[in-house]
Amino acid sequence: MLGLVLTFAPFAAETEAFVEILAFVLIINLILWWYLTKGGMPRIGGIMMLVIYIIFQAIL
Repeated sequence: MLGLVLTFAPFAAETEAFVEILAFVLIINLILWWYLTKGGMPRIGGIMMLVIYIIFQAIL
């Protein structure tokens, strides 16, 4: 329903936010893919991803 409403309603979004989110998603997905191709994620990998997420939330 929301998609249908936004299709016909005027809607403005800041592109800067999308660029920041896209960069974060790409980095996290690359790290996750790297760990999963190695057979799993060790504890340090999970901690690293949490730290990246906390930094992302602090910047956003």
